[in-house]
Amino acid sequence: MTVGVRSWELRVPFGVIDTDGGRVVEVREKPSVRLLVNAGLYVMNPSVLAGIPKGRHLDVPDLIQTLLASGSHLAAFPIEAPWMDVGSFEDLERAAELVERWREAEPAGRTASPPGEVARNHA
Repeated sequence: MTVGVRSWELRVPFGVIDTDGGRVVEVREKPSVRLLVNAGLYVMNPSVLAGIPKGRHLDVPDLIQTLLASGSHLAAFPIEAPWMDVGSFEDLERAAELVERWREAEPAGRTASPPGEVARNHA
């Protein structure tokens, strides 16, 4: 199984104090943490799907944990194209609005640019 991942930066809005046994060892003023987040894109071998019992509800994060626990090799594929989370209804509405604006902006017969271009140019 391959999981699409996206680099994401979180900024802590406070100074962070690192300690060792109650002793301050470092202060980092408003640091950033860069993480790889699940982009919600997956490529699965048929054997992965065949291993899910029929009728069983299994979220993809649970499937990933099950595969890791069984020793399966999972790959991460970096997504560098425009991407946005659609994990909430509001996010999904915003994505649909951007796609619609992208479609309206494209002349007939022209090869379309990704919806993210619309987001950058019309936000």
